Amino acid sequence: MGTHRSKLCDHTVIGISISESEDLLAHGFGREHLREIFFALCRSILRRTGDLAYGGHFQRESFTRELIQLISAEQEEGTADSRPWIGKLYNHSPWPYYLDITPEVEADWIDSCKFIRITQEMAGFEAREILPGAEAGVSSLRIAFNKAVVLTAMRRLMVEGIEITEARALKKNIRVNARVILGGPTTQFTGIMPGIFEEALFALECRGRRPLYVLGGFGGAAGCLTRYLLKSNAARPKEFTLDFYRNEVSGYATLHEAFEQLRVPPNARRPAEAVDALCRVIEDGRHDLGSLFENGLSHGDNEKLLRTTDGGEAVTLILRGLEKAKNLKL
Repeated sequence: MGTHRSKLCDHTVIGISISESEDLLAHGFGREHLREIFFALCRSILRRTGDLAYGGHFQRESFTRELIQLISAEQEEGTADSRPWIGKLYNHSPWPYYLDITPEVEADWIDSCKFIRITQEMAGFEAREILPGAEAGVSSLRIAFNKAVVLTAMRRLMVEGIEITEARALKKNIRVNARVILGGPTTQFTGIMPGIFEEALFALECRGRRPLYVLGGFGGAAGCLTRYLLKSNAARPKEFTLDFYRNEVSGYATLHEAFEQLRVPPNARRPAEAVDALCRVIEDGRHDLGSLFENGLSHGDNEKLLRTTDGGEAVTLILRGLEKAKNLKL
């Protein structure tokens, strides 16, 4: 097994953004199709000594839990002497979701996963604004607002970097060097915009950029991004408007009201600002996808990646891009 391993992704952290979308079945796919592509890509990166970053919930039947189990199985391959080193997972877990991650859970997976808690303090909230949990009795306005702002902070910090303490008190700065996005809901989210959109925005806005790989053929938010990127005119699709979110996303009107009434932390963005920023980036850069994504692929290869519904082709294109991306290690 060791013969097919390389150091293509050595010392890099590849962010993987994947979740089920509302239109997955309409595209002729099920969760197992996403899982198959997800595992094939993650296994390829891990075996090239790359680390993974995933901002997902640690729940039963979640991609987070399945990914940790995959890494654990890879690490157990072979004997102690012959076992090759492979990457691990950095799971960025935002408030309040990390409250379910106990010390026992961390200890169980310590060799495979490092949980990174994104707190309300890290998102810029003052002491009087911090909630102990999202329990009943707290203003729904404040809960929705704090959740959304912490989610934005998580996605920003994944790009900017977070200093953590590893085993033996080793200090390490964890920063996503490239990102892959696939699927994602467009109406079932709790942030200021679909998570896939926000993660794409941070990747594209980052100084010097981060290589970005978009798989749009499987629908969802990544599919919406693909249709927008491949449009020949500047018309903004409905999925990139606040009116669509207010009409289609449960609780979004409350969130929008919260941004009008409550103090917005310095590093947070109002929903309209974030959506407008993403639309500008797309419209300014879609004529040359290679330059927009800075991912080592040509405009034509990026079009293939955006459109393909072949998991094997998608993984091959991503690995080719990672090998050629000049700005992968920043």
